[in-house]
Amino acid sequence: MGNSQTQKRLILFAVAILGTAVIAAAPSPAGLSIRGQYAVATMFFAGFLWVTGTLPLAVSAVSIPFVLTALGVYDDLDTALVGFADHLIFLFIAGFMLANALQKYDIDRRIALWMMSKMGSSPR
Repeated sequence: MGNSQTQKRLILFAVAILGTAVIAAAPSPAGLSIRGQYAVATMFFAGFLWVTGTLPLAVSAVSIPFVLTALGVYDDLDTALVGFADHLIFLFIAGFMLANALQKYDIDRRIALWMMSKMGSSPR
C-alpha cells in the first residue's frame, strides 16, 4: 500500500472520529436520550467507515461494541459483545468454515460432479 493511500485512510479515519464527536456533542433532539444520541453517533462512525472502506469490514464491525462501550451506551464490554455470542452466529461461522474447507480442497466440485453423474446432465 502506497504512502498516499495510507494518508488518505488516516484522513478518512480522522473525519469519522470528528463526525462521531460532533454528533455525540450536538444538542439532543426532543425525545432522544443521550444514549440514543451516542448510538446514532456510533451508527455514523460505522456507516462512514463501511462506505469509504477506510477499514476492512470485519474491523469496522468489531469496533462498534467498543465504541458503544466507550460512549457509555453499554455499561461494560461484556454486555456490548453479547450479540456476537449468539448460537446462530456460531452456526454461521461453522458453516462458512466448512464451506471454505470444502472449496480449498476442491471437494465441493467433486460433490457437484458426483451428483451430476447420479442425476444426469439434463435439467429434466
